[in-house]
Amino acid sequence: MTQNDAIRRYALILKKIRESSFPDFSEIKDYLVKNGIAKNDRTIQRDFEQIRDQFGINIIFSRQKHGYYISETEIVTFDPLLRFLEHLTASDLILESLTKSRKLLSRISFDDGAAKGYENYVPIVNALRERKIVTFTYATSFNDEKKEYTVFPYLLKEYMGQWYLVGSFSNGEKLYVFGLDRISELKIENKTFVYVSSIDPREKFKDTIGLSVEGHKKEKIILSFDPQQAGYIKSLPLHRSQSFVLEDKNEYRIELNVIPNYELKQKILMHGSKVKVLSPAWLADEIKNDLAAALENYK
Repeated sequence: MTQNDAIRRYALILKKIRESSFPDFSEIKDYLVKNGIAKNDRTIQRDFEQIRDQFGINIIFSRQKHGYYISETEIVTFDPLLRFLEHLTASDLILESLTKSRKLLSRISFDDGAAKGYENYVPIVNALRERKIVTFTYATSFNDEKKEYTVFPYLLKEYMGQWYLVGSFSNGEKLYVFGLDRISELKIENKTFVYVSSIDPREKFKDTIGLSVEGHKKEKIILSFDPQQAGYIKSLPLHRSQSFVLEDKNEYRIELNVIPNYELKQKILMHGSKVKVLSPAWLADEIKNDLAAALENYK
């Protein structure tokens, strides 16, 4: 058994529990078999234990429902873990296919703008695991000015295919964000630190799209999309808080409960004439002004 085999089983087990209502053991086992994995009961039980020990996710059996579930308090950890394991599984399957047929590479297309900075990913993961301070040179996105930083790492965050390090200076309570693609000369110091208990970086980004969190409080955002956009918005929600409001031949309307920020505006603007901000009024005005400014570029 390879580590990749185990990771694929973990992903399938978690996906089955996430998508089903209290599946029992036999349902989980059958789901593995349907996906080409036949394992005995003891191996699957051991997978439950490994998921708990390695990732801190408890798979709990409900005597009342006669099936397994993940506690609500762990959902914040669970969702990104499942996505991460699914990415690893997909990458492994592609690699396995490529080793069997080199010609397949001509049938797989990667984005030309694919993320950079992956060489920093593993060292930062190790620093997070060992709670070690990191130092690096960072190039700002504005003028490529380079500065030296010493950072206490708290979180590795992915957004739109790019990875970001979230950390503090001198272990203070304010968190800063650094793109891995702009980090160079990364060094893991032989100095450990203790996390500040009042800082929960996942909580910091829970109510935001992307990385910007300063300047506003959480608000209810109502967006009305062209009905042709409904399938896209359903399959790729703008935020985990997205909820359905209305769907008819004229519009597909959703509600978000988020902190309005730059990334939210970018998401809205990318839909152009296919979306309208219904509320709040101030955000509708800002989007209208941005579109008017864009139009000026073509006069």
